[in-house]
Amino acid sequence: MEVPEADITLAPDSRTTYQDARFSLPILTRRGTRSALIVSDPFHLPRVRWTFRHVFEGSPIRLFFVPSKDASVPPDWWKKEKSRNLVFLEILKNAYYRFYYGMLGLESEPAWVLEWKAAVKRFFG
Repeated sequence: MEVPEADITLAPDSRTTYQDARFSLPILTRRGTRSALIVSDPFHLPRVRWTFRHVFEGSPIRLFFVPSKDASVPPDWWKKEKSRNLVFLEILKNAYYRFYYGMLGLESEPAWVLEWKAAVKRFFG
């Protein structure tokens, strides 16, 4: 089953999962949306789920999370360096999101965080 293009909303100017959630909330609220389907790669879905639930907390919008058919990490991910790096980076991102956005309750990232994230991304490719 395909979703009509008119029913798909993309968050403008979003660069992170957190921004996806933050930018989507006012769009969906203005439209009077009662429920939203959030689709993501199965590998990223735990962070997506946590992030959207965190941002939408207190909102009347019901969220449903669905894994896409495609996976960015193969089942034998530990056998290849690139896949191992992706898994390690996702572990770091999950911890970072829960600490930075969850425990600290911050919403925007200072310059030093952006520089650190860029360095980590360059290192792990």
